[in-house]
Amino acid sequence: MPDPGARTGRDDRRRGRVAAELDAGVGALRRGDPPRRVHKAAGMEVVARDLGIGREDVIAFGDGANDLEMLAYAGTAVAIEGGDPRLVALADLIARGPERAGLVAAFAELGLL
Repeated sequence: MPDPGARTGRDDRRRGRVAAELDAGVGALRRGDPPRRVHKAAGMEVVARDLGIGREDVIAFGDGANDLEMLAYAGTAVAIEGGDPRLVALADLIARGPERAGLVAAFAELGLL
């Protein structure tokens, strides 16, 4: 029986493609030539595409302004209570804060636990 934790050549190639796309963005930033789309959603899009996951199946959690594009991209957007009001406005679900085990409750509500 194969080891479920074992990496395959396909996994290594996938990691290589994702790393190359992310490295290209980082390299452009270092040269002072920022790519057009440098935000968390761009990274999520690369990974989802490479894994064959549709945008509608992506779930994102966020609380700050730097999470705006990511929550807008995700099929299910979860804002953290008390977070940036723009996130709360576009969220499909509002999770309680970490001091109240909000992520655990949100994971359960979304069927992830």
